[in-house]
Amino acid sequence: MGLCFCRSVVALPVMGAMVADVVMFAGIPKALSYVIPEGLSPEVGSRIVAPVRKTPKVGVVIRIRGEAQDDKRLKHISGVLDQVPCIAQELIDLITWCSRYYHASIGSSMALAFPPFLRRARSITLTEYPLVMRSLAGRGRIGAQQEALLNAIPKTGMKMNDLKALFPGCTKSITGLFQRGYLNLIKDRRENKHPYPIPFEYTEDQHKAIAEITRFMQDATTPLSSTGSPDRVRPRSIWQLPQRR
Repeated sequence: MGLCFCRSVVALPVMGAMVADVVMFAGIPKALSYVIPEGLSPEVGSRIVAPVRKTPKVGVVIRIRGEAQDDKRLKHISGVLDQVPCIAQELIDLITWCSRYYHASIGSSMALAFPPFLRRARSITLTEYPLVMRSLAGRGRIGAQQEALLNAIPKTGMKMNDLKALFPGCTKSITGLFQRGYLNLIKDRRENKHPYPIPFEYTEDQHKAIAEITRFMQDATTPLSSTGSPDRVRPRSIWQLPQRR
């Protein structure tokens, strides 16, 4: 699967009159609330387009909550840019904590987590690439290089770009194999609905790193509290970070 960028806005299935809390990629110090209109269904971590005053801005959904019965004056989301979330809930929580701890704008902090391209109103769609497959219907004699090409293609197939990278300058030989019926193209049957696993499956080394950082944080002391005495905070995990007072 590959990534293909375009300027269109993705229209997703109906979700209902819910409210989305959105962090805009701007110096806005808080999340803004918008009504999710009929015909759009953003997820937490998806980028959306919504008006800020009279100017359309791009932001990321950090929370979706109850019905919008008491929020009649809220503006509506204009469009959803992503078919799947492009940032995980753990990262949203971490960025939110960082913005509070360092007294930084949540919008500016969130923008730093995205490359400049994704801060614009451009959507990401997943594109399927065909696979080169061996065929039993081949006829005619083939050369040594063509035989090597056939032997290099596994039973599950291979992407054309990978095959050409493995055999530079082999375009003519590949064309001959297609013409003689030794190769054919099929669509990639493998699905990749999310750019990251949901939920995350950490490796053993990552679990050790999280445990070590959590232990270090539990032994850390925050700056002096309003009473002038040290305020010791003991978070239960790395994702439950203390908020600066």
